[in-house]
Amino acid sequence: MAHQDGDLRAALESKGVKPMQAFVASLIAAFREVGVLNFGVVYMATEKVGKRLAAIYGREDSPAKSLTKVVEMLELGEFKVEEQEGGLVFAMRSESCRLCPRRVGGLELPGKLCPLPGLLSGFAGVPAELDVKRDGEYCVIRLKR
Repeated sequence: MAHQDGDLRAALESKGVKPMQAFVASLIAAFREVGVLNFGVVYMATEKVGKRLAAIYGREDSPAKSLTKVVEMLELGEFKVEEQEGGLVFAMRSESCRLCPRRVGGLELPGKLCPLPGLLSGFAGVPAELDVKRDGEYCVIRLKR
């Protein structure tokens, strides 16, 4: 890893990353690096986790409010949710994401592995597009209604 252990810890703590968030992001990254995980598996698994969390903590009366609830409940980072024709646009400020397998977990392999599309889809009860797009300083996920 490019950082010294102390530098990495300080960098993650400055972003508000808690040990459990670092554990989850690092676990996802490690599974990918040893070859037992791909984006399809991450999506399906995190969608199930999202549904489970919704069963435990309850969904809100709209998908947009449910997205806000799960992200705030899990303290995932700075985000915004916008309603657009045909669905929702969820944007997470990339530098603030506390579950990113790359920025937090140290993943250095190519390819996508973001756990948010499945998690958000499962918790809000609406399908997400599988392609996470970068738009400036945000990672953008589109969800249908």
